[in-house]
Amino acid sequence: MMKLDNDVRLRSAWETGEGELKISDEWNEIYPLWRADVLKDWIYELTGLYSEAMMEMGRPFETTLEFVEVEDDYSE
Repeated sequence: MMKLDNDVRLRSAWETGEGELKISDEWNEIYPLWRADVLKDWIYELTGLYSEAMMEMGRPFETTLEFVEVEDDYSE
């Protein structure tokens, strides 16, 4: 079972169609490799949703995702 938290929240303004990302102060205290892994998952899923919305509007949008390979050893 996945634990839900409020470290990162997506917010939208229905009136204007604007969105923002809210990040808690605690987020930066989490191990960087874990944050990077979670962010990669979110970016992938959000990009898919964006592409679907563009296609529904008749405006296909090809998005390429490039992830940086970490070369430094971040293990403790």
